[in-house]
Amino acid sequence: MLSKNPTIGCDVEFAAQTTQTNLFGSGTYIPLKESMLAGTKEKPNWIDDLSFQRDNVFAEIGMLPADNKEDFVSRIMRARDQLNILLEPTHLVHGLDSHVVYDLMSLKEVDQYDAIGCEPDYNVWSLTENPAPLLEELGASRTCGGHIHIGYPDFEVMPPTAIDRINLVKACDVFIGLWLKGTGHLDTFRQQFYGKAGAHRPKEYGIEYRVPSNAWAKNENMIGMMYEHAVMAFNHHHEIDSYINMLGGDEIIIDLIDSAPSDEAYDAAVQVAAA
Repeated sequence: MLSKNPTIGCDVEFAAQTTQTNLFGSGTYIPLKESMLAGTKEKPNWIDDLSFQRDNVFAEIGMLPADNKEDFVSRIMRARDQLNILLEPTHLVHGLDSHVVYDLMSLKEVDQYDAIGCEPDYNVWSLTENPAPLLEELGASRTCGGHIHIGYPDFEVMPPTAIDRINLVKACDVFIGLWLKGTGHLDTFRQQFYGKAGAHRPKEYGIEYRVPSNAWAKNENMIGMMYEHAVMAFNHHHEIDSYINMLGGDEIIIDLIDSAPSDEAYDAAVQVAAA
């Protein structure tokens, strides 16, 4: 029998912050150097069901995808605790800000500090590649993503089609993007460069939804709600056109996530929840 629950995973970036025992004093954001955290995109450092790596100047956590809320919440909370243990020898912890401004000289000491948007992502509404942000526009600022990975159950046996993936990303905008924007959990500074409506990467197992910052991963309650909203997106993606029409069409949803005041997105999220 094929399983019914989607798998929900994530990759979440955190900026490293100094502790009181650090040479720089407490609370200073430090761009991570290669020696400060084991693991890379090509070869993450797996500890049981959790993964760790340095992603440019950030620390990134990941996990084996979960098919239930309890495991999803537990793995992220344990990953955050374990990340602090890994950073402890360098007198660092992970900070909770979604964007930070580094000292430019310290930033330039990090290898590949200027590697911005090295892998493209795509806009589901226009079906085009999103432009990479320009280094001169970012300056010494960097932003933390909190991407959600949704996998189809038994995708090896019944692989999702391109249309399935498109509808799923649109459903993520409706069920996740509007909720995050409406509750103040989309970083508006980050959205100037990353994470506009429909941002995603297609995956063999499903999709990587790249609109969220790391804001949802900062407390246990929001993490649990993210799991619930991701499952709702999956459960309703085959009928997503009816939700899009209810909200007024593609352009309305794009504007609500990218440009409109958060209270308008909140009203739309309430409308979706009540449908």
